[in-house]
Amino acid sequence: MAGYSGTPLAKKLGIKAGFRIRPKNEPRPYRDLAGIDDSDEVTVSSRFRANVDLWHLFTRSDRELANTLPLAMQQIAPDGMIWVS
Repeated sequence: MAGYSGTPLAKKLGIKAGFRIRPKNEPRPYRDLAGIDDSDEVTVSSRFRANVDLWHLFTRSDRELANTLPLAMQQIAPDGMIWVS
């Protein structure tokens, strides 16, 4: 496929071993979509409330993004990331 790098999504997102990921409105199964397997020592949970390494937001509208972003900003780790899809 032209233009497809073949780079796994987990690498593109900067996911590393030990990451705590909080997805919102994620497609199922998220781990498969992101290319995360059990050996990666990555925890994915919508229950994290602090020190989130990666908030991955799948938003349906600008309003939803505006409503969710302040919470994500509060819960993200100091060196964490927020991705919006």
